[in-house]
Amino acid sequence: MSKIFFFFLALFFSLASCVPPRLLPPEKPEPKFLLDQLRIRAQKISGLKGLARVRIIKQDKSLSSDHVLFFRRPAWLRIESLSPLGTPQLYLVTDGAEMKIYHPGENKYYWGPANSQSISNLLPFSLSLDDIVSLFLGSPPLIIHDTATVYKSNSAYLWILELQQSSPNKRQLLWIDPEDFLIQRVELYAEELIYQMTFAEFRQIHQEIFPHKIQYISLTNRVQVEYKEIFLNPSWEKDDFHLPIPRGAKIIYLE
Repeated sequence: MSKIFFFFLALFFSLASCVPPRLLPPEKPEPKFLLDQLRIRAQKISGLKGLARVRIIKQDKSLSSDHVLFFRRPAWLRIESLSPLGTPQLYLVTDGAEMKIYHPGENKYYWGPANSQSISNLLPFSLSLDDIVSLFLGSPPLIIHDTATVYKSNSAYLWILELQQSSPNKRQLLWIDPEDFLIQRVELYAEELIYQMTFAEFRQIHQEIFPHKIQYISLTNRVQVEYKEIFLNPSWEKDDFHLPIPRGAKIIYLE
């Protein structure tokens, strides 16, 4: 009996190892078709409310904590950094025009314009606010381009869409699943790599498939977001992106 069992067990694994690899469709899609699919997907998800584990690595330092995250197109953002006990340690809210930050431990309230300088000083991204929102809604920003090309990935069952911009000289590569047109990886180059984005752990949320693990890597930072809870296209309250000044808080204006 044991000999028969081990015979079938060996047969099972030998057959499993012979499963042919997935093959891409014989005909490459046109770049315009893929771009249209990406835009359609982006339009389906206008915002989210979620709880995520966020890890930031800069040089040799690493910081990891839970965050409440609100993202709403085009450039609305709310971040609440939580302590191990779940109480907010820092609030950051912007409507795309103004940036407001409150530090409860110091009772300090920061207020200023949401310009490129304040964004780069406060957030670990070399991106505009609307691009940050797009990234964490699972639809990374696409560069303005002069040419677009599609070819096969040599190492994965994916199409690669290459976008080329001549002035300034930039090149963007997007690895796209041929069946559901989900972006799994993005790289942006000028003379060298500017950033890489990866999207993984896709799961069904109602009618949409959404990545629960998103990573952004630049020359100086690595940011990893792992969603624990997600509500896509939620209803919004008027105070979701409003941060009132607490009584007695010291107000500091950002320039």
